[in-house]
Amino acid sequence: MRIPYILIIPLLLSFISCEHFSAQRPQPRQPAGKKIYLWFDATANLQRLSSRHGVARILDQCVDAGVDCVIVDVKPISGHVLYQSKIAPRLTEWKGFVYPQDYDLLATVVDEGHQRNLEVFAAMNVFAEGHTHFKIGAVYTDRPHWQSYDYVIPEGETQARIAPTTEVTKNPAAFVTPLLPDVCNYELSILREIVTSYAIDGVCLDRVRFASLAADFSPAARAAFEQFIGHPVERFPDDIYRLTQNPEGIKREPGPLYAKWLFWRASVIKEFFLQARLVVKNAKPSVTFADYVGSWYPNYYEEGVNWASPNFYPEKTYAWAPPDYNQTAYADLLDLLFSGLYYYDVEEQAPLKKGLPAWQSVIGGARLTNHVVQSIVPVIGGLYIFQYQNHPDQFQKAMRAAYEHTQGLMLFDLVYLEEYEWWDLVK
Repeated sequence: MRIPYILIIPLLLSFISCEHFSAQRPQPRQPAGKKIYLWFDATANLQRLSSRHGVARILDQCVDAGVDCVIVDVKPISGHVLYQSKIAPRLTEWKGFVYPQDYDLLATVVDEGHQRNLEVFAAMNVFAEGHTHFKIGAVYTDRPHWQSYDYVIPEGETQARIAPTTEVTKNPAAFVTPLLPDVCNYELSILREIVTSYAIDGVCLDRVRFASLAADFSPAARAAFEQFIGHPVERFPDDIYRLTQNPEGIKREPGPLYAKWLFWRASVIKEFFLQARLVVKNAKPSVTFADYVGSWYPNYYEEGVNWASPNFYPEKTYAWAPPDYNQTAYADLLDLLFSGLYYYDVEEQAPLKKGLPAWQSVIGGARLTNHVVQSIVPVIGGLYIFQYQNHPDQFQKAMRAAYEHTQGLMLFDLVYLEEYEWWDLVK
C-alpha cells in the first residue's frame, strides 16, 4: 500500500511542490546541548502572565532555575488566541478575569525572554476550536459545520450513533475535522501569522490529531475515505467497525475496512505536517518545527497519529498496525519531538509489578519513544508535574530520568511550579 499525497488540503504555498520538499527533508540531528523547556499553559496561567511585570517575574524565576526555553501556549483549546491576530478571535475573558484588551502575551514573552537569553517557542492547539465545558469557540458560534463527528454509544443510551462532537464528547476540547480544506487552511494561516509576525525561536504544534478512535465520522471524512479506497462504503460505519454494548461494557468489532481506515487517518495527519513544515520553513527557515505527543505509541494509533520514524515498522510488533503503516510516519519532518512521559513510576520494574507494560514508566516510555523514533529527530521527555503533587522526591527522580534518557527535559506546566513552590527542585 502506497500513501498518496491526498489533495484534501490545498497547499497555501502552491509554488512549492511535495517533490521539492522531499529533497529538503531534515537529516537526523542532535541538539548542541541538552536543554530544559517549561510550558506556559494559556488559561491556567492567564492572570499571572497578563502583564509585563508578571512575565518578567516568571522569566527571572526561569533563569534562576536553569530553564533554557519557554513554550508559550497562545492558542488554547477554545480556539481563541493570546496575541494580536488578524485571523483568529482573541481571548477577552476567562472565568471572570477580563484580559487586557491591548496586551500581547507572545510579544511580551519574546521581548522579555530574549533579554534574558531564553529561547521562546509558540504553541498552538491545532484541531481544537471549542471548549465543551464552557460552550465557547468557533464550533459553538459561526463554524459549527467544522466540528468532528463521533461514532459512540452516548451515556444513558444503548444504540451506537454518529453525532456532532459537541453533543456527545466528554473531552473538554471540541475537535474540528481535518478533512475540510477550510479548517486546514485556517489553522495553517494562524501558524504562518505567528511565524512571520514574531521573533520566535520555534513553534510547537499540539492536538494535530483526531480526538479519539471514535472520530472523525463526519460526511467530509466519509467522502475523503471513499475517495481514498476508490469506492463507496456500503455499510458506514459498520464496515469500519461496529459498536455493541453488553454487561461487560462497549465492544468494538473491526470490519473489513478497519485496517485501511487506520492507515488513511494517519496519512491525513502526515499530510498536514507536510504542509505545516512548508509554511514554517518557507516563512522563516531558522524556526524550530516541533510537535507535542504522548509517549504511549502502542495506543496512539487511536488518534490517527504515527509520530514514528519511517524506518520503524510497527506491523512487526503490533497486531493493530496495517501493512506499510510506516509510510504514514512523520518524525523525519520534525526538528524536535516533545514526548509526554506522563507516569508517576520512574523505573521500568514498577509497572511490571502491577501487571502493566514497562513503557508505562518514565524510563520505559523514554526507551520506547527513542526506539520508535530511531534517532531521526531529538526527543525531549516531558513530565506532567501534577502527577507528583505532594511527592517532591519522586518529581526529582522523574526529572533526572527524563533528562538522562532523552535529549532534554520539558516540564508541564508553569502553574504547578508556582502552586507547589517547586522552582528550587528544578535547580
